[in-house]
Amino acid sequence: MQTKEELEEFYQTPDPWKYQGNEEDLKRIAEIATVALGVNKGKPYKKVLDIGAGEGYVTQYLPAKEKHGFELSDTAASRFPSSVKRVELPRKGYDLVVLAGVLYEQYDWRGMIDLAKRVGNRVIVTCNIKENERPEVLELGEQVLYKEFPYHHFTEVLRVFIV
Repeated sequence: MQTKEELEEFYQTPDPWKYQGNEEDLKRIAEIATVALGVNKGKPYKKVLDIGAGEGYVTQYLPAKEKHGFELSDTAASRFPSSVKRVELPRKGYDLVVLAGVLYEQYDWRGMIDLAKRVGNRVIVTCNIKENERPEVLELGEQVLYKEFPYHHFTEVLRVFIV
């Protein structure tokens, strides 16, 4: 599992994932936001939490009035867009929780799943590379949507859970 120090080193270079202006990542964000909005009948959520938010690139586009990011790297969190507020100890009360690209072996996927279950009170959306996603994702609640789509040279899996 990556340590905080390894994450800090990784984020020394801004946008290390090369999300900015990347067409594949813009499509992925659009999929996440569109599905999340559809589940809420086209209305923005009150509060969203993006677990493992990185620099907040996905978070800023989520359909919510309040956008919170949970990120271990101080360097990454320091680059959050102004519309995203960092939270260091999330508490229950999020009507949308997002886990995008984080339910993989190299991360604390167990901690992230447990956190999502603890703080989410309505909808949890996950979006991960199919081959790398942890099967324990199914513990998040009642799965009401499963969608696969191409992402770079991978297959991405988007799931929606009701809690």
